[in-house]
Amino acid sequence: MSHEPATIWRSGLAPSSRLKAQGSRLSLTSLLTHLSVTGMHVRYLIIGILGLVLAGCQGGTSSILGGNPGSSNGGSSGAGNAAAGGDVVAYLEGRPITDNDLKAAVYEAVGGQVLAELILDRKVERRLAERGLTISQADVAQEKTLLLRSLDANNDNNAVRLLRELRTRRGLGDQRFEKLLWRNAAMRALIRDEVVVNDDVIDQAYQIEYGAKYEIRLIMVESLSKAQAILTEARGQGGAGGSFIDLAVKHSTDTSRSQGGLLAPVSPMDPTWPEGIRKAVTGLEEGKISDPIAMDRGFALIRLERKIPASAVKLADVQTELSTRLRRNLERVRMQALARELLAKVDLLVTDRTLRQSWERQKEEMFE
Repeated sequence: MSHEPATIWRSGLAPSSRLKAQGSRLSLTSLLTHLSVTGMHVRYLIIGILGLVLAGCQGGTSSILGGNPGSSNGGSSGAGNAAAGGDVVAYLEGRPITDNDLKAAVYEAVGGQVLAELILDRKVERRLAERGLTISQADVAQEKTLLLRSLDANNDNNAVRLLRELRTRRGLGDQRFEKLLWRNAAMRALIRDEVVVNDDVIDQAYQIEYGAKYEIRLIMVESLSKAQAILTEARGQGGAGGSFIDLAVKHSTDTSRSQGGLLAPVSPMDPTWPEGIRKAVTGLEEGKISDPIAMDRGFALIRLERKIPASAVKLADVQTELSTRLRRNLERVRMQALARELLAKVDLLVTDRTLRQSWERQKEEMFE
């Protein structure tokens, strides 16, 4: 998901797939530069672990994963099911509905998600015990505070409203929300010593956020010959902005084509942008088009729209804020990596056919 406005799309260039593949082996600098230090991605990251295993799941684990193991074939409603051992959970026109009536459908709909949640909780509990760590109520309360601040650091009432909407969309009732906060607190404790924000990282973040930037348009194509043909056409028309926009809409394979190739402003200090792009922008004059740039998935042409001067903000005035924000973001990335690591190493035998199918689908979603 992206919280960036559509008019500054950059999906085709940020190397998120490479970061995902590297997993927990990311260097601190790589983690830093993968993140938006402006805080734009904070809402996504703080629920990143939730998105890994909990998206859309309703209710708690006790009613969904309870009952006897075996084949989930459902059952017919009626008093007979209650007598057969199913717990009555509702009445329809006076006739009982048991958990056996619901089990197969619930397993199919959300069983894999809830099973992943339960697995992660138990593995986290084991890691805490191995390290001699405990999680206090204060730790859990701090997670809620961090979540609220990430939603809106300046307006408490709006933050509460946004959290309420988030919980509604995610199906987070009181039980699962409290468990999510505990899980985040536990995983933060497990990775805390792995994150160190030093002066070099802070300075780089400062340059990315407050340094000079370049607003560009992009055309991505599959082959060098096509890039050269488009470049000839664009330069033949004097590199006019209108022609480059039209060519981007017509030929570019990047999602930015719907905005005429317009991308978010590029910082030469931000390694989330490909090196070829960062080098090319600094050598262009406004209105000029680059030569073809070799990329992982083809070739790029960029046109410099304007250079945005560096901000007058001094590092000393924002150093504390940057340090805190970077640490939180880096912690969240490490927490997501830890969640993937724990869920990738599971000695699990699922005896229920419907639940097993749901679990297989969940694994595909988590590790695709």
